Amino acid sequence: MADADFVRPSNPVANQTRSFRGIDFRFKLEFGETTSNGISLFDEFHFLEGRNASTRLCGTLIEAGSLNFNNGPPDTGNLRPGRLGSEHMSPAWKPEIIALTELPEARAQKIDASFFPPVREDRLGTWETAHQVSLPAEIRGYLLQSDGLEACRGELWPVLPLVQWEVIDDSCASAHPWIRFGAGQDHLYLLSLGHSPSIYRHPRFGSGKEFFAPGFRQYLKKVFRGEA
Repeated sequence: MADADFVRPSNPVANQTRSFRGIDFRFKLEFGETTSNGISLFDEFHFLEGRNASTRLCGTLIEAGSLNFNNGPPDTGNLRPGRLGSEHMSPAWKPEIIALTELPEARAQKIDASFFPPVREDRLGTWETAHQVSLPAEIRGYLLQSDGLEACRGELWPVLPLVQWEVIDDSCASAHPWIRFGAGQDHLYLLSLGHSPSIYRHPRFGSGKEFFAPGFRQYLKKVFRGEA
């Protein structure tokens, strides 16, 4: 491809559905790459004007009725009351994170990104209810687009899969719960559920947490600048 800024599939999701074990799926086309550790998918393929570039076109099956942040409004039948506003307005995290991988620091340190199938809205709601927590809008919106974020070929997980998240609720140590949601070679990352959704980190082998970022977007920027 040449002489263009980006390519986006005009109609990436098929209208027809296919049923498997009682669940309806639609076929979706996305640009991306696959490795033994996971799959990286994105909705737009960007390249420099006047240059040649190539990528792979991948086909995935998505559950019919699941949330999609890039192709029209969601199926409101799967949403809990009071959630529509914040989730529908959630940013499309994939292209934003892919742009972060193009930062000079990320390119120099070879910090890539891999995405995964989204967490279903009902599953996420059940998890919140079971742990008696309410996730901040940004990170909740991210999970509804990808269940985890892998970087550096698996050496860093800025966002662990939801099944690996750990809620820490010790009223003697803190007035509010924490969630251990990310992991690197040297540190584990904690999300504060206090009045501000700040992110802290602590050594894998040791104690004492330190402030890392005031929110999820700032956290991701530091990760892809190689500061994690």
